[in-house]
Amino acid sequence: MAPRASVARSIGVAGAIAIGDLGPLWYPVLLALSALPCAWVGGKLGARAAL
Repeated sequence: MAPRASVARSIGVAGAIAIGDLGPLWYPVLLALSALPCAWVGGKLGARAAL
């Protein structure tokens, strides 16, 4: 779970840096901030389905 969240967060941060004036800044920032909670929820759902 943690490696996937780290990759997603890194992609979100890279997008926030690279976006510049190409579009709204809130999208990559929100992507970077939501990576860890989404990975946690996915891990919980996956663990529950494996039972």
